[in-house]
Amino acid sequence: MIAQKHKIAFCLPRRSIPTPQWAPAFIQTVAAAAQGNANAKSEVGKILPQLEAGGWQNLVAAIRRMLAGENDFDKLRTELDHQDAYIVRRILAALSGEPAPSERAMPTGEATAQQEESEDEAQGITLDDLLKFVALACQPNAPPQLVEQMRDLAQSLQSPKAPPEMHALGRVLAALLSGERNPELSALPPELASKIREHLA
Repeated sequence: MIAQKHKIAFCLPRRSIPTPQWAPAFIQTVAAAAQGNANAKSEVGKILPQLEAGGWQNLVAAIRRMLAGENDFDKLRTELDHQDAYIVRRILAALSGEPAPSERAMPTGEATAQQEESEDEAQGITLDDLLKFVALACQPNAPPQLVEQMRDLAQSLQSPKAPPEMHALGRVLAALLSGERNPELSALPPELASKIREHLA
């Protein structure tokens, strides 16, 4: 993880990158697989390698533990970032029969959703999270909605009003999404450039 000062400087609110479009269906599929559904198990078996290749190794490891019967969230979340932990928490909720946030009765559900959004916005999204989204969007079978989100984000970061480091980050993300694997990083702050090189290695 990057240092806290860089986390503040280089992070976007989570509402800029909402929970992945594929997450709700994926959560229900994993829950069904954990409950013994053969078709769901087969589908999850195809998806996990794609997620792993896209940088979601810790989430995949947690899901495999869940499929093996583990359901203690405190133990499962040990190696997870905020986004991974949210997905795991929703899978466990689905296993226990708890409705998804959008299905909760009002006003309780609305208040809960607003609280979760407020917490997510305050925490922001780390550079590691962002690069995982980009890596997944670069996969051949990436969800089209995710690719579109990442391209829109890269474009928005290059706004004339954006800080220089964010503008440079937007150019790098756009290059990665276009298939380039050796983008120019000289305009980025050293630690940010180093973090991107780690993900490209």
